[in-house]
Amino acid sequence: MEEKTFGKDFVWGAATSALQTEGSLNADGRGESVWDQVYLKDGPGDESYKKIDEDIALLKELGVKAYRFSLSWTRLFPEGTGSLNRKGADFYLHLVKDLLADGIEPYVTLFHWDYPLALELKGGWLNKDSPLWFEEYARGVGRLFNGLVKNYLTINEPQCFLGMGHYEGSVPPYHQYRDKDLAKVIHNVLLGSGLAVRALRAASSLDLKIMMANTYLPSFPANPANPDDIEAARLAYLSPKFNHALFSVSLFADPAFLGRYDRRWLSHLNIDIPYSESDMKIIQADYDYFGINIYSGYKVVSKKGQPALVPTPDAPHNYLNWEIHPEALYYGPKYLFERYRKPIFITENGTCCGDKIEEGLVHDLNRMEYLRDYLRMLGKVIKEGTPVAGYFYWSLLDNFEWNNGYRPRFGLVFVDYEKGARRLPKDSFFYFKKVIASDGGEILKDQD
Repeated sequence: MEEKTFGKDFVWGAATSALQTEGSLNADGRGESVWDQVYLKDGPGDESYKKIDEDIALLKELGVKAYRFSLSWTRLFPEGTGSLNRKGADFYLHLVKDLLADGIEPYVTLFHWDYPLALELKGGWLNKDSPLWFEEYARGVGRLFNGLVKNYLTINEPQCFLGMGHYEGSVPPYHQYRDKDLAKVIHNVLLGSGLAVRALRAASSLDLKIMMANTYLPSFPANPANPDDIEAARLAYLSPKFNHALFSVSLFADPAFLGRYDRRWLSHLNIDIPYSESDMKIIQADYDYFGINIYSGYKVVSKKGQPALVPTPDAPHNYLNWEIHPEALYYGPKYLFERYRKPIFITENGTCCGDKIEEGLVHDLNRMEYLRDYLRMLGKVIKEGTPVAGYFYWSLLDNFEWNNGYRPRFGLVFVDYEKGARRLPKDSFFYFKKVIASDGGEILKDQD
């Protein structure tokens, strides 16, 4: 591998989301989201709403080309629809303008799970008007940032917020939809995302680049030199047999990119989605990239021409007990590009640890090794011809990790919750800074 595997145009970035970092849930007219009561049980958290200038300074020091962050829907529109909250708008305008002044491109995510409570009380994503609510929200955002923001993500991880919040019922809003209701929420989310793409483009004078952030566990071959295992891995990542709940890439990506639903998944979920041709034209939106969040994967072998799972009990695990498989960042982009023919954007990748301050520093060698190993695999697939436009490390900051609270630490920056959310860059922060400054050359050191 050459030092310029990634290239000078590769977008190196870091990511966060509003609910996980902003805090100040009741400040300046923000409305309540379905997650607020869960969040409040764990305390004020990162308080980025108050410390945003400090966080921008950290991004500048890190040297990222881009910052992916989400908007709190209810900070802008407290009831989900209606009039814009000026104070919330001013907060985000300040963030966007300061990022641009520092040479950092904002990548704005419209929806990262914190659905407005007022709209949830009207039925949420099950309501037939929910796609129109999301379209209205997107139009307002597009007008607010017209001339400033060129890059948007509509929805983050429909697999997770629908799978856990609308199927398993394990997170807010705690639904366990089946049959027709399940079909409706899937379709409404995809329709809302497609309408949002149109609304953003119509509201902006800039040439926008838009994507949706999917997530899944890429499969990889037990023997990468065996063509049968390679084909088995290719088949496995689309198969319901190897996934659970709604944790499917094709269930959401096939409609968005191919204009049709994956019948294997509809059969697996025992649902049908009656849809009109006009709906599918909206859902198959003009996305510019395939955004994908990748953390782990699973190994498969070919048995009689079909994929079979290979247990990996000796694989390293992170703090949340997720297996660490760098191969996922090679095979994931490879198989996705083969199927959908869109440039890939790694919209999240990272690991959580039980980091601690030791003599004023945070030594997180395991996170540095994770970055090195995963990025080497990403560099390999890029060199072999898969177009990958950029990479966002998750996360810039330790943050509220949903049901798990603040114990898992994903950040490049340690947040000391016992001392007013003091920020302390970890060793991995400075390592990733070198990776960015060298256009990825740092990770290729000592590689055969």
